[in-house]
Amino acid sequence: MRVFRNTRTRQSRYFLLFVSGLVALLFVSSTAIAQGGTQPDTLLSPAQWKSFEENAAAGIRSDNAGVRSAALGQITNFGEYMDFTRDDVITVVRIYRSAGVLRNRQLAITAIGSMNNRWGIEFMDMLSATETSEQLQKSMRSVVAAYWEKHGGNPYTIN
Repeated sequence: MRVFRNTRTRQSRYFLLFVSGLVALLFVSSTAIAQGGTQPDTLLSPAQWKSFEENAAAGIRSDNAGVRSAALGQITNFGEYMDFTRDDVITVVRIYRSAGVLRNRQLAITAIGSMNNRWGIEFMDMLSATETSEQLQKSMRSVVAAYWEKHGGNPYTIN
């Protein structure tokens, strides 16, 4: 048993642990950078973007909760590059109002903000006063403020 209590063996274990942690950190950071793109894919043709928009709009109307969540996630990431109808925005607002899970409601709020639709933003601004969850209320106000900052200021407030 004296072999395992040797200081050289202990130092090599610590070194091995340090190196393996460093390799794991580099691996995680490289995959996070590769998947964390917020820019639209420039390799897609306009027809492919149109198909992507149609699939996202169909996904938010799906009966499958996972498909709905995935569509909301895609809208959150790339919504500012897509065109949505008011019916699409109303569908996302309905998801916000009917979803029981806080995470799904949060995802719908960020999706509405990414859709850059004034009607959706005004509706969210109106609903933020009645929201019972402090976290969702804060998110709603942040999304509304970001929208109005990007579009020249809120016309409903006195500057």
